[in-house]
Amino acid sequence: MELTELQYHTRTLVSFVTPYASRIIELAIFLPSSAVKEFSPLRERMTSLSSLLLHDTPRAKWNDMHFKMPPFEGCPLKRLVLRDVDFPSTYVAGKLSDTWVNIVHLELLATPNGIIHPGLSLEQIVEVLGLTRHLRTAVIHLEHAYSMGDFPEVDITCPQLVHLTINWHDDQYPLRLATQLINSLTFPALEHLIFDNRVSRPRQSIPSFTSFASVVTAIERSRAPLKSLQCSNGSFGYDDILRLCEVAPHLESLVIHRLVERRDGPSWVRALMPDESHAVLLPRLRVLGLGGDLDEMDTTLDVPKVALDIIAMAHRRRALGSFQMLMADWKERSFSKSPEIAMRTLREEFANCVGFQFRDNILL
Repeated sequence: MELTELQYHTRTLVSFVTPYASRIIELAIFLPSSAVKEFSPLRERMTSLSSLLLHDTPRAKWNDMHFKMPPFEGCPLKRLVLRDVDFPSTYVAGKLSDTWVNIVHLELLATPNGIIHPGLSLEQIVEVLGLTRHLRTAVIHLEHAYSMGDFPEVDITCPQLVHLTINWHDDQYPLRLATQLINSLTFPALEHLIFDNRVSRPRQSIPSFTSFASVVTAIERSRAPLKSLQCSNGSFGYDDILRLCEVAPHLESLVIHRLVERRDGPSWVRALMPDESHAVLLPRLRVLGLGGDLDEMDTTLDVPKVALDIIAMAHRRRALGSFQMLMADWKERSFSKSPEIAMRTLREEFANCVGFQFRDNILL
């Protein structure tokens, strides 16, 4: 369908819903930006609109972002989901609009696309987070994310943010941007944090321990009352693991993906294993997930021994406190000797785990 025809049909739709505009509570629009601006006549009529999803599709190489008036200026939004949308302050509402004030749930998403790079720049993401001061939940997907230049040092405080998810598929440039983003944020009320790479086989392009250290520093800077953390992109330095235990002592759930470096598994076991006096870090920890791709792990590492040490640590924690669940997320695709032995060891030992729940995510 040609764009002009799509705009015509959009205008027809808008004219049809105009009499009912004040009753619209939730609205989902899957249209290119040039068609979305046809909703502008409703901007002062949608007085009950609290949930808005905008997906810029089909996406043109060059978007028409010259809106005379943002279509959703003044709407009492509480939930906003943007997928492949550029320039929200033009597309949704102006920077000074009250529209941003009441938003408590925000998702900035992007669709994988090898030709057109969708989604917001890092500067635009930070700008939106600065506008939405009452956010409680934020989901940010850095697919093909980019920066307009040298990213300046900024400090954005999200005073009411409780849930934060930052993820990406491609782990090269977006990992660097994700690290810059977490370095820019302060979240004194945060309880749940996901900082996760969705790609199955990470290609290390920058020292990956930098991202984990930055996550720990952000938690420390914010003095956040963190209850759950999910994080990938090891390596995980022992000192940073100890620092995490110090700055987030009330963690109840900890899930770490992709243990790759030789020291990663032993470092976590060493930090979380109760000592002889039964002192234990993270005493409230109920759920622990440790995993990785056995094919990618350091070939000099005794993987079966690490697996046994993890299980021993879980048993000792269960005997001393509130520990309930151990999750294994180990993947193995080759038939090399070490992964094969490790997988057999994991299955045999996990089959003998008693006294606490176990979730087996071992994949072949």
